[in-house]
Amino acid sequence: MYDAVSKGTLPPDMYGPFPLDQSQYPRLFSSTRIPRRTKDELKSFPNSKHILVLRGSQMYRLDVIDAAGNPRSEAAIAFALKQILASAPPSGLPVAALSTMGRDAWADTRSALLLDEQNRVAMEAVDGAIIALTLDDAAPTSMPAMSRVMLHGNGDNRWYDKSVNLIVTANGTAAVNFEHSWGDGICVLRYCNEIWRESVKNPAAAPADGGLRAAPIKFNISDQISATIGSALKTLRAQCGALECDVSDLNGFGKEDLKALRVRLSRAWVELTGAAPMVLFKWRSNWLTSASRRKRCQRTSPQALPRSSTWAWLRLLKLTQRAARRWSDQRRLIRPLS
Repeated sequence: MYDAVSKGTLPPDMYGPFPLDQSQYPRLFSSTRIPRRTKDELKSFPNSKHILVLRGSQMYRLDVIDAAGNPRSEAAIAFALKQILASAPPSGLPVAALSTMGRDAWADTRSALLLDEQNRVAMEAVDGAIIALTLDDAAPTSMPAMSRVMLHGNGDNRWYDKSVNLIVTANGTAAVNFEHSWGDGICVLRYCNEIWRESVKNPAAAPADGGLRAAPIKFNISDQISATIGSALKTLRAQCGALECDVSDLNGFGKEDLKALRVRLSRAWVELTGAAPMVLFKWRSNWLTSASRRKRCQRTSPQALPRSSTWAWLRLLKLTQRAARRWSDQRRLIRPLS
């Protein structure tokens, strides 16, 4: 997929017979968000040949494309990653924690960091990477635990400004954490689907020494920057600690039930009858509105959705808060939403 995106030959996503807008894909790889005062900057590095690898507090540069523009072998890349995992766990300051700060504060800190020439070279390696790959020591065994790892981890091994952070845990689970300002989820979803299809078609190659080595990225950290990193970590972990995260599987109700009710099976149903609007209503006696857009015949136009701010939707929300929720009542209130 990287090769097709780089060469502009990626087949377009389709909505029925209509091709979707592909303009966001060039920022899927080799792109980053740079903090600036007032307004951030999205910057791309089309000639990039390396990825950023994060393990604990240490970052590495790993060249995955050779000088001729050809990808290095999977076996050689796997060997280089295995060497990183075999090395002693890093114990230095996690510079990556700075990317969790508020944007203006991060912009000021980054400017101070780049006054040092060594830091400028290090930051070029971080910014210019094709993607960020996190090798996380966590080994989550439940969906809520895995969700927390993929959402924020412990804060020291994610570069949140990178367009794509591919996170792999110690027990082999993987997910993508991506910076959202450059594009929408459809690009990342396709990326994940491509990874899945490729992994099924071509299982992982056995590591083999191909002479490829990861180079540690070294920053020169002043006392002031050190204190800022500590403060950023403290703030992030407090925020993460205040976050409730759970995962529920909804069984016993699905698309066949909606079809039986002659309710349109659309994304609108998934979005507008999810848990989030109900929780918000319970907390604040308020409800969400939602809109979606799509590319049709080369023009962007509103997609018709059942509006969540209708009286019918409000009546359904109120019903969900009652102790007794009869299916007949829900069915009666669902019909007007379709």
